[in-house]
Amino acid sequence: MHERKMMMADLSDAFIALPGGIGTLEVMFDAWAWTQLGFHSKPVGLLNVQEFFNPLISYLSGVVDAGFTKRAHYDMLVVDTHPEEVLSRLRSSKLAYEPQWVDRGLT
Repeated sequence: MHERKMMMADLSDAFIALPGGIGTLEVMFDAWAWTQLGFHSKPVGLLNVQEFFNPLISYLSGVVDAGFTKRAHYDMLVVDTHPEEVLSRLRSSKLAYEPQWVDRGLT
């Protein structure tokens, strides 16, 4: 699985998750975390078909509100119900590295 995700990361320009199960979420969260950690600068999006991801979006907003994720990291995730809009926003996305709580150089 890790080799497959690494190959996808190497070959892709961006990531879009469509409604799916655990595997879909794992790949999406890994891609998003890698962006957050500065391993790559490829945008990540959710195509929120029929508002499938609304419960997840609410949860993630709560994670920010609880202080476990920075707003800047949450805002990196592109979410829309229209495929054309997700693609447009991913194409125009300008991701700037936002440091995590821990400086990787110190660990």
